[in-house]
Amino acid sequence: MWQGKQQSAQTKNVRELRKMKGNRKYKDSVFCDYMSDGPKLVELYNAVYGTNYPSDTPVEINTLDNVLYMDRVNDISFTLDGKFVVLLEQQSTLNENIPLRMGIYVMRLYEKLLHSNNLYRRRRIPLFTPQFIMLYNGGEEEPEHTVEYLSDAFVEKLEHPPMELEVEVFNISRNGAHVPELLKRCKSLGDYSLLVELIEGYRQQGKD
Repeated sequence: MWQGKQQSAQTKNVRELRKMKGNRKYKDSVFCDYMSDGPKLVELYNAVYGTNYPSDTPVEINTLDNVLYMDRVNDISFTLDGKFVVLLEQQSTLNENIPLRMGIYVMRLYEKLLHSNNLYRRRRIPLFTPQFIMLYNGGEEEPEHTVEYLSDAFVEKLEHPPMELEVEVFNISRNGAHVPELLKRCKSLGDYSLLVELIEGYRQQGKD
């Protein structure tokens, strides 16, 4: 039964591959198209943070658009349960500037989510709590989980930097029989990883 379902999924994946012919950033394209779905994002959030939000938890996708970056500034951003704004990036190359980029993105998101005239009112404006996730899907050997800090880029290192931003970085690359723990906890992400593995196999065979 499982083999039949897997074969069906592979057939569908091949069709998707044909649609993406010539797109060198196909991983970004597949990731955004596949994961831009409320229940899948809730599942991923639960897997990353160890929470138990139900699949029907309110999710609003508010990804920023920009024609300079494949029609997107960031891969996916969304609000969850009216409390959090989550910025999610999938990268096939390592980038130590991801905390800076995330900081710029979240400020643009706040601008988008807030009415500008509210900035001058006396009372504090409630903000969605920001959370930042980067999923690494490249070929270099990296730990399964690390944290990148904005303050690591500061020229002067302070014990208590006046500004900080933390990005949770997860390596979701499959290495032979090894399957990263996050893929086991999040079926949707595991399915995406299998799709990328299949596409890579076709590309190496010259079928792209």
